[in-house]
Amino acid sequence: MNISNEPKIYAANFGEGNWLWDQCRKEHTIVVLNDRDLHELWEQGDRDTYIKEAMQLPYQPAKDRKAASRWYNLMDVLKQTRNDIWIHRDEGQLYWTYSSEEKIQFQDDTDRYIVIGSKSCAPWSCQPWSNIPPDVQPFLQNPPQTLQEVQSPEARQYILQSIGHNHTDTHENVFQDSVKRMIETARHTCEAATGDERTSATKIKNFKFSSTESGEKYVLDLLAQQNGRCALTGIPLETDRETKDPEFRCSLDRIDSNGHYEPGNLQVVCRFINRWKGDDDNAEFKRLLTHLMSEQ
Repeated sequence: MNISNEPKIYAANFGEGNWLWDQCRKEHTIVVLNDRDLHELWEQGDRDTYIKEAMQLPYQPAKDRKAASRWYNLMDVLKQTRNDIWIHRDEGQLYWTYSSEEKIQFQDDTDRYIVIGSKSCAPWSCQPWSNIPPDVQPFLQNPPQTLQEVQSPEARQYILQSIGHNHTDTHENVFQDSVKRMIETARHTCEAATGDERTSATKIKNFKFSSTESGEKYVLDLLAQQNGRCALTGIPLETDRETKDPEFRCSLDRIDSNGHYEPGNLQVVCRFINRWKGDDDNAEFKRLLTHLMSEQ
């Protein structure tokens, strides 16, 4: 995923009282909410009627045209964001991520009478809030509204420099330990298979990267392309640093199990998926898995 030279930077909250923040962090998503009565008007592109009705809602109406217009724009921001930086402050940490190029998804929350718009993003990285220069902190505070674009040149410069302004670097911050472990495991597996005289020719596995570093760089790029999600299920991958369930940790899988550890034959999946797949054909396993998931 390529990052533009001048990405927008959004400071965001996620739902009233940030009730969706835990979900956003765990599932690698960013979200914006819309009133159910107004969402259809947004989908129709009827801005004038949206603004008028937003100011006449029987519960928590927009206080003026400016506020109503801002409500209308929120879902547009989420729909249009591509490779932008999103930040969020929580419990003494400043979190950041990159928005993906995937389409916006909608979920109807009937209990709260809202529509949740969501989009996948890179895994959230963080740094201590105390590390941020005091003169920059006010511009990176969570806004009183849902979100706002960070316009301060000093704040933008700090964020871009702090995170390296590179998508692979963002994944490296959270997946570095996982990638080192996966590459080390792959090399040991290849060495064991090559050195075992009982191993048949079809079972020999070779590590076909010029170095450990080139293999790690390739897998980091894979994780960026996969938006930090399992290649076969789309489930958010857990890192070695923040594993709550080891079955969801990153696992390096050969697409063709008879092939080698080489470019074009690798994907990153959840540990339990790699174990389930075993030496099965990748396309057939995906077919059965898709059928299983569609039956839920």
